Amino acid sequence: MKWINDFKYHTLSKIKDINGLRLYKVGNKNIPSVTTILDQTKSSKDKESLLRWRKNVGEKEADKIIRKSLLRGTRMHSFIEKYLVNLKPKTINPQISLNLDINNDEKAQPEVISPLMDEQLMADKIIFKGLNKYGEIKNLQEIWGNEVNLFYDSSLLQFAGTCDLCGIYEDRQSIIDFKSSGKEKKIEHCEDYFLQTAAYAIAHDYLYKTQITQAVLLICTPPPQLLFTRYLIKDSELENYKKSFLERVKQYNILTNNNPVNNKKSQGILNESDFNIK
Repeated sequence: MKWINDFKYHTLSKIKDINGLRLYKVGNKNIPSVTTILDQTKSSKDKESLLRWRKNVGEKEADKIIRKSLLRGTRMHSFIEKYLVNLKPKTINPQISLNLDINNDEKAQPEVISPLMDEQLMADKIIFKGLNKYGEIKNLQEIWGNEVNLFYDSSLLQFAGTCDLCGIYEDRQSIIDFKSSGKEKKIEHCEDYFLQTAAYAIAHDYLYKTQITQAVLLICTPPPQLLFTRYLIKDSELENYKKSFLERVKQYNILTNNNPVNNKKSQGILNESDFNIK
């Protein structure tokens, strides 16, 4: 596992619009985030399922569970990021400052911090099962960047986001995403995760002329189970997720009237041929 300083990654500012939607500032433009696009275009079935869950557990409890889940994910990511940054040779300048210093987290309650937090155990599981070795295969061979800001900005399509990790994974140019989950995540429940990584693959190829052919999901549940799951999508399957993401962009453009240019394509009619998708 080694750092390769082949790409000069951008640092983008995150903002929220008046509706609370997350955007990224790219030059003088405010571009919707990948997660905003996916959240705003969820299916009616998914939206109804979320509303039923909130009603069943109660609004206050639902908000509490969501906040706890977000904090757990942030901390787990921070531990993984620290591990990756510590692998950097001194000749490579850090591309981004750490989002969270666990030892100086002003928002964290003192009683939550312990020598071995749940999130540290989850991060260790992902690092040593998903990044260092899986079975007898040494999987992560090259690191191009972590917490990488990516965007796609053309007359036809605009989106941006932050990729957890990109590099060479089992001999393939890959987008790698880390997820925490309260329970074991079945592959049928990872649709939006795959769409997210597909979007990052489109953006990375667009910005840096790479040929990413694989997306990797590394997921872990909290103790005591600490269940680790790895999912890979590659080649034609990844291409299909890219096409599906473009469909979600169409929906988002129509819902928000987010038309980059005043022509037929800008009104949500995008084709995969416009983005070099097979």
